[in-house]
Amino acid sequence: MPKGGECNGVPDCFDVSDEGRQCRPAYDSAYCKNQGLVGCADDAYTCLNKLDICDGVSMCGDASDEANCQSHVCEDGMIQCPKTFYCAAGTLCDGVQDCYMTGEAEDEDKAFCRGYTCPGGFKKCADGLQCVAEELFCDGTVHCNDGSDEGAACAVTTPGSDNTTAPPEPGTGSGSSETSANSTASSGGSSSSGDNSSSGDPVVLSPEEVARQRKEAAARRAAAVAAKKQKAAAKKAAVEARRKKQEEKAAAIAEKKQKQEEKAAAIAEKKRAQAAKAAAIAEKKRKQEEKAAAIAAKKKKQEEKAAAIAEKKRKQAERAAAIEAKKKKQAEKAAAIAARKNAATN
Repeated sequence: MPKGGECNGVPDCFDVSDEGRQCRPAYDSAYCKNQGLVGCADDAYTCLNKLDICDGVSMCGDASDEANCQSHVCEDGMIQCPKTFYCAAGTLCDGVQDCYMTGEAEDEDKAFCRGYTCPGGFKKCADGLQCVAEELFCDGTVHCNDGSDEGAACAVTTPGSDNTTAPPEPGTGSGSSETSANSTASSGGSSSSGDNSSSGDPVVLSPEEVARQRKEAAARRAAAVAAKKQKAAAKKAAVEARRKKQEEKAAAIAEKKQKQEEKAAAIAEKKRAQAAKAAAIAEKKRKQEEKAAAIAAKKKKQEEKAAAIAEKKRKQAERAAAIEAKKKKQAEKAAAIAARKNAATN
């Protein structure tokens, strides 16, 4: 690793250990909490939004943000999926899939929804599988998948009468002439509500008044439905935006990881090439040393052979000198003998 390469934001080691935790401040478990965020179990400096906890997408290196979701309490406006325990935006058992992490509509599972109790302000459709807001029942628009929020259950009994009439179709205005006739008969032919009030009889509304009130109620319900749809659309857009952001973040993390792996691979390849070059140099040096040793051994043998030859020559010279000395003594002795003979003759 080059000098100054540690903690510079660029990994130089194969295992990226030069950019590890030693490069961060001392561990502070309150670092994320002080910012209203949540830290990962193995890394107090990777801070996540509370909505990122148990959302089905792991953002922590140790996946601690997706652990123990069964005991996790989802944020306001979120539901907890009944099987995976992930948090999602939406409503349980409303006929719309909100838990999409596993591809299974677990928030609309029939067995689960039959045993599910609708929250306040909602009630079950006849099949027991769907929760619909109470104000949406009998508003002229079908909201239950089985159609049970409209129809026979919405029949209206005119006050003070045994006659039962169906509610007007949305947008039809006042009731039928038959309803008017029944209302008139039940009031004893009187058309004045004031007279009925004075006689102590129940107040009978005219068909026009019933139609007007129903129209106003329908308008209020339509406004409530529109507001709910608008709110649901905004929530869905927020969920999609958040999901897109998570996907972009995951893609960025994957791209960064890929670049790190490519850089680590390049570093490993460079190290391998350097190691191969060093091995080649070492092999070349070994061969040169072996050659030098062979030359030295040969030279030594030549020197030993030359010394043996010189020793042999020295011994031969000494032997020749000994022979010459012996010959000289023999010659001197022969001369002495000859001299004595000459002396004896004379």
